[in-house]
Amino acid sequence: MEITDGLITRVDGRPVEEFIQKLSRDRVDLYIHAKNEGTFSKGQTGACVGSVIDTRTGFVYEGINGPGDALIRMEDLHPLLAERYHVLKSDPPHPAQILEHAEVKAANQLLWERHKLGLPDDASALKELRASVWFPFKKDFDLEVPVPPKAAPFCANCATMLHEVPSSFGRFTAFPPSAENKLPW
Repeated sequence: MEITDGLITRVDGRPVEEFIQKLSRDRVDLYIHAKNEGTFSKGQTGACVGSVIDTRTGFVYEGINGPGDALIRMEDLHPLLAERYHVLKSDPPHPAQILEHAEVKAANQLLWERHKLGLPDDASALKELRASVWFPFKKDFDLEVPVPPKAAPFCANCATMLHEVPSSFGRFTAFPPSAENKLPW
């Protein structure tokens, strides 16, 4: 592991962004395998699976979207994210449940870890996280057959909740998602 200015920059010789992409993609393969073996269903994940790394602590948390009743409980929501949630909930930029998304769940856990360690857990901490999210169970819309996992940019809700967090596959700033409202980070 290489560290520069207190932040992890490389893991196993790879840039941290590449490391988290590979780790999250490997995890997607495990979900697909479990689904194929019948030990885990697509319905247990919702649309996305993602991993987030804290480049200061080295902690990695994984989150999965949904299912619909798998929201972060308000009493478990980190105060920074709770503040943002309360601003967004009356007029969210995306129709999905804000607190069921993989990257929000993982970032929430990382902020709590920082809190326990006495490290900054305010908005400045978010820029030290890196997220990589995937759609593991997409289907071809015409043929209704599975297709390979697809990179998942942040939806507009996640982009707003986690706007300081770099996303491996970009972010959409509005709904519906389009090339015009996609940012590359």
